[in-house]
Amino acid sequence: MGYMFTELVPPAILLDHPGVTREEYAQLLSQTHPSGREYSASDPWEVHSGMGLGDYSEGSQSVADALGLRYSQQFKDFQSATIDTQGLRLYPPSYYITTRNFRYHNGKRYHYVVTHERNRVSKQPVVVRGAFISEPGYREDIEHDEGEISAGIVTKVLRRRRVDNSAYVYHTDDEGRVVEREAINKDYFYTYTVELKPVTAVKRVHRYPTAEALYQSWPQFRPENKYDFTQTRGRFHVALSDDTFRWVQQDGRYYLDPATFDRIPASFRDRSQGYGFGYTDLILTAEAIKAGAWKLLSYRGLKHAEAFLADFPATRPRFEQAVWDSHTSLSAKRRNLTYTDLIKMRVNPSGSI
Repeated sequence: MGYMFTELVPPAILLDHPGVTREEYAQLLSQTHPSGREYSASDPWEVHSGMGLGDYSEGSQSVADALGLRYSQQFKDFQSATIDTQGLRLYPPSYYITTRNFRYHNGKRYHYVVTHERNRVSKQPVVVRGAFISEPGYREDIEHDEGEISAGIVTKVLRRRRVDNSAYVYHTDDEGRVVEREAINKDYFYTYTVELKPVTAVKRVHRYPTAEALYQSWPQFRPENKYDFTQTRGRFHVALSDDTFRWVQQDGRYYLDPATFDRIPASFRDRSQGYGFGYTDLILTAEAIKAGAWKLLSYRGLKHAEAFLADFPATRPRFEQAVWDSHTSLSAKRRNLTYTDLIKMRVNPSGSI
């Protein structure tokens, strides 16, 4: 009873608005306000944090995030690393969004692109110990005892040291003193003392006041160019319910994939059953969006479910119908009933099949 309905917002919108265009979907997403903050029973239903998980204000970007779209081929090509004249790697530009004082609701948002301009190779070699490097050459993310140099060109391997990495069982006498050490999984590895020339990545930061200003200079980061909006099907990223909530796209319109209903349980399952959100959770989320009850779409929002049904009685018939539909269909599936038997059971629940 502690998880949030936040990630059910995108599929819940498609449940109630099948066939929406990308622009319509973005608009509907922007009108919801889920959040990662926990609220108490005394907080109003319309409360929300205005930050974090509830940020669906970025148009096509929010649609791409909600659907988990893959990158376009042109963006993959743009993100491929290149090699400089020294034979060293130059990483592709990176896009960041930051806020002043790290507060979305108080600070101004800044948009950055960081470019890797060149690599500066030190002329003076240094000696490092404990590195996991066995041959000369260029290495990145060098791990060693000093822990200061992250990249460099190894010019010479000076020494090798064998390190015991075996697992041992210790046998003791009646007084608890260790009398024997037995290796149960013999293993070892080597570390090296090497001479290398440190390499420093020279980077440049480009700052823009808005996303649109950044896109003017870097159209590759525009969501319409970055993501593959021709993708015809995929899955929503719903925590604890991986690969169950799915979507399809046809002729530029989005729908909840009917296969979803064969994959999800009737309702939220706890640890004993294998975690996962279900059909009744989806219905509650859809009703919370309709009612503007954002508190239900917050961290630990599930604990407010009964109060939500009590305070919004118009939602109860749909929820109770969802409980009835989901459990009768699962019962029929477990009992291998035919469609005719399922209809009979729904019409006459107390009768025998």
